[in-house]
Amino acid sequence: MIKKEDGFTLTEIIVTIGIMSIVITMMFSFLEFNLGTLSYGSDQIAQSSNLRLTALKTTEEIRNVFEVELRDSLVGATYDKVIILENNALVIKEGSTTHHLSAGGINSVHFLMENINDRYVLKIKLQSADQAFETQVLLNNVKNAVVDGKDYTALSFSTTPPTIP
Repeated sequence: MIKKEDGFTLTEIIVTIGIMSIVITMMFSFLEFNLGTLSYGSDQIAQSSNLRLTALKTTEEIRNVFEVELRDSLVGATYDKVIILENNALVIKEGSTTHHLSAGGINSVHFLMENINDRYVLKIKLQSADQAFETQVLLNNVKNAVVDGKDYTALSFSTTPPTIP
């Protein structure tokens, strides 16, 4: 009499384990790719947010200045406050005090002054590792500024109204 045995053969088990290994490897590769993409997207959003926030803070700081001077460094700055890039962060230097406008991650900043309909407009270009952001600020109280079409890396300004002789 022949007995019927239930179960799987060794070959069936090895083939099943092989197929499961391939499926699991594909799933982990897919997950790793998606996590990398998510990380890259999050970094891009953080850079964009940092640039926009820095531009907003800079705009709020300089919109109502009375006098402004564009420079390539803070050496010999005419006015009491200077906005400059320092250690990949945009800062305002006022005497020995430093106030940060950005958290870091900014590779370059450029300021350009324009005269549009007898009003002074300051263009600000911020650059991070992968992104750039440009904004324009209408300088409400500036009556006289040098407009030469050059980009500068520092901005000297005064929030005190000029004395009229």
